[in-house]
Amino acid sequence: MATTKVTSVIAKTNRLKAYINSGDKEPSFDGNIYIYSNDIYAKTGTLKQVSVQVKGKSTTAKKVRDNIKYPISVKDLNIYMNNGGTMFFVVYIDTNTREAKQIYYSALLPFKIKELLKINSSKSKNIGVRFKKFPEDVNSITNIFLNFYLDAQKQISFVGKEIPT
Repeated sequence: MATTKVTSVIAKTNRLKAYINSGDKEPSFDGNIYIYSNDIYAKTGTLKQVSVQVKGKSTTAKKVRDNIKYPISVKDLNIYMNNGGTMFFVVYIDTNTREAKQIYYSALLPFKIKELLKINSSKSKNIGVRFKKFPEDVNSITNIFLNFYLDAQKQISFVGKEIPT
């Protein structure tokens, strides 16, 4: 249900196309969202790729908020960082109706992941990461992915190095 909800929201845009596996078969990623250079999904121009991870969480309608905190394993965070980041989604699914109530996202870029790992002084296996509501406006959704891609391209060169001041 979670991957279906994310895919259907992405499908509303003109420049994004989601290829997300359901069933959680891949080790740390569930698929990719492709950013096309124009509105007709043509392979001409630049085709950009953003890795995604999608998690579903059963909840009640009362617990849907603007921001949430969700645990992510330190091992997965390191994998995301070494691959240039990932767009991570958590989809709240109503326990009673089995309907997807809200999509939350966190743009896990290398700089953000390094800060999360640095804060993790307790050396726990999981780190609570803050997520915010995923917008429904198609322009906002497209901009989130375009900005993520551009930032990831800049930050990947600092993987394995200290963050510059």
